[in-house]
Amino acid sequence: MRVLCTVVYSFFTFLSVCSLVEASSAINCSYEANDQIKLEKENLSVVCQWRDTNDRLNYLVQRKLDKKARTQSLRIFNSQESYIEKPIELETSTHIEERDDEYFLVKYDIRNGKRKLAKIDNNSDWANNISWFIDPKLTTDPDRKLLKLKTHDGHDFYSFYYLPSNFHPSDNQKIVILLQGGTGSYKHEPDREEFLDVDTVKFIRDAGYLPLLANFRGKQRLSNSFRSTGPGKMHSYGIKDIVTALDALRKNVSFDESDIRIIGHSRGGHMAALLATRLSDVTNKYKISKTVVSSGVFNPIDGYYSYYKDLQDIIEKDKNLDFVDDDWTNGPLAFRPNGKFTDSQWDQIQKIEKEHFQKFFMRSYDKVMPLSQKQVYFEQSPYHHSYKLQGQVLALTGISETHGNTSIHAPLQFQEKVGDNRVTVKFHEWGHGFPNSSDLDYSPNNEQIKRGINFWKSEVLDFISN
Repeated sequence: MRVLCTVVYSFFTFLSVCSLVEASSAINCSYEANDQIKLEKENLSVVCQWRDTNDRLNYLVQRKLDKKARTQSLRIFNSQESYIEKPIELETSTHIEERDDEYFLVKYDIRNGKRKLAKIDNNSDWANNISWFIDPKLTTDPDRKLLKLKTHDGHDFYSFYYLPSNFHPSDNQKIVILLQGGTGSYKHEPDREEFLDVDTVKFIRDAGYLPLLANFRGKQRLSNSFRSTGPGKMHSYGIKDIVTALDALRKNVSFDESDIRIIGHSRGGHMAALLATRLSDVTNKYKISKTVVSSGVFNPIDGYYSYYKDLQDIIEKDKNLDFVDDDWTNGPLAFRPNGKFTDSQWDQIQKIEKEHFQKFFMRSYDKVMPLSQKQVYFEQSPYHHSYKLQGQVLALTGISETHGNTSIHAPLQFQEKVGDNRVTVKFHEWGHGFPNSSDLDYSPNNEQIKRGINFWKSEVLDFISN
């Protein structure tokens, strides 16, 4: 036993792990219990441990590639007190889920978004094989249609679409592209937790539009390689991904290519604004007439995560810069309310990154990301491509938004540059989005939720229909 503990201790920084080696046959997937157990690098941690029927001790090890991307592997200690390391082949990110006192590793299929499970128990011979099965609780909307896609650079992914309620095959359909926020992707099963899904799809279809639920580069569930395109490419590639979905949709239904509408929230709002200003850089096949940007980013740059402290405590106040943590472009977003960054401000941004972020990444991760680049900033900025804006924009922003990129200043800055005849800015009483079941118990009779949904529905339909 002492020999085994010595082997284990060489990989773990805490002596308490020896007690885990002697643990019972119970499955232990408690993050609270295992979070203190670290491997030889700080980006490695144990998320589950159990003994199989051959009395081998299994550790499910998670490797943190960056703030969102993860990989997993097994470290299996056998009765001869030696271990093997077995990478788990995963296309997408995973998480642990507990159901009725049983634990499952959960992933999503990159080709259709279906949820798959692998049960973790003493009878699971994970050392030789991991058995995946489709989640029996999976619900599928029969109206949701799948587009199996491949990016221009060879990655599998998917998007969904719905036919309008009054669909007729001979009609030229009116397309509305829905772009989801965050790094999550549209899943195969409808989920009320996800903004721009159930409620929005319904009222868009009922109004006679065909909603295209488009996934794009950077989405967490669409594999590490899909989201790790690299600074300066993610947003350009994201535009191409949406065009790929439009091209595939065009093979299935006829639609007006010169009258595309877009609705996006948060990161999806950023992509919506980029599409409206940069689509002509990628293709002239499609023209955009209306774009709804909900709590979106109009003026970002690339950089590094703000792990140490709020950069507003570091930056010189008179430089007029505002930094916010960003989990999809490998760094903080920096927003300057008044005009472009000066050379001295760029020097300051890079100095801050070098002092506060590069050292952190060298300590914890396997790769080093480049620092801020001026070209990356301009490629990601709808503000600096506003002269190519197609159609009209409706910007919806909560009065309690606090970050520079999505606060009231960002859409007003964009409106000032383009003109209020093409950019309409409206403020609502909520913050980053609208009330839903994530912050309130969902009930159709909840007055705040009803008010939020009604505001969203009325503003969107009035704008895209007129």
